Amino acid sequence: MNGGKRFVVLDGMRGLAALVVIVDHVDSPFLRTLLPGRYLAVDFFFVLSGFVLSHVYAARLAGGMSLLAFMRARLIRLYPLYLVGTLSGVALTTALVIRGWIDVPWQSIAAATGLGLLILPTPIEWSPSPFNIFPFDGPAWTLFFELLVNIAFALVFLRLSQRVLIAILALGAFGVAAVVYHFGALEGGFNWDNFIAGFPRVTFGFFAGVLVHRLYLKRPAPALPAWAAFSVLMVIFMTPAGPARAWLDLSRDREAGGKVDEKNIRKHRNDVARLLQLFSPEASYALPDAVARATSEVVRMANSR
Repeated sequence: MNGGKRFVVLDGMRGLAALVVIVDHVDSPFLRTLLPGRYLAVDFFFVLSGFVLSHVYAARLAGGMSLLAFMRARLIRLYPLYLVGTLSGVALTTALVIRGWIDVPWQSIAAATGLGLLILPTPIEWSPSPFNIFPFDGPAWTLFFELLVNIAFALVFLRLSQRVLIAILALGAFGVAAVVYHFGALEGGFNWDNFIAGFPRVTFGFFAGVLVHRLYLKRPAPALPAWAAFSVLMVIFMTPAGPARAWLDLSRDREAGGKVDEKNIRKHRNDVARLLQLFSPEASYALPDAVARATSEVVRMANSR
């Protein structure tokens, strides 16, 4: 890490979060059950990015570093590996089409490739993988939002007083609350159904990291032992997302043939039953679409048992 100091514990926490993210890309009901809050690893990355970029580039931006120079430095660091991932996805998709294993129009592959090389999302009507905004490199959605907030950071840096920073965080927090209300969880940004959620997630996370770095500069806190920092992070990733969500996830894993402990399913089902007793059967409640769909699925599962 540039900037005169290397935060070794943060490097380790970044590695731990990266391993947690992989859980969503492997077929392991056990790990998904163990880490229900794993989606927060993405938000941790955004916070970490704000802290690190403030540490590395604050003095340079204050000294007159241009937006172009800043973004060139960011792309030199981020683009090569992204390019490898995208071209690998293009090659794999092309091979599958040639073999006749999938049916994807060549014009869709060409359009998605062109947009992908520019780190731009592919509209759903052009995408070889519907709803996936980066069809050849799915996780690249985080890079897209990262680069957007990097541009915003460089543009507002010279006017980024503490008051402005707090205002941005308040706006981001409001957006995050809206995301949780609308989608039922702090998730989204990775496909067209929830694309809008990526903006408040990256805004709040990144600028929270900037604020933490400024507070650190004013009064450096003693470093946590690595084991303590890793433990706190793992507790966050192991925090349940809610009994209904847990019941749905475990039941779907079982229906898909995964090995799931029936005791856990019964526990979360009973938790849901107790929560339902809090609602009046005569009352009517307006729910966001995502929550309504999940609620309907819970009711369906309850009626089938």
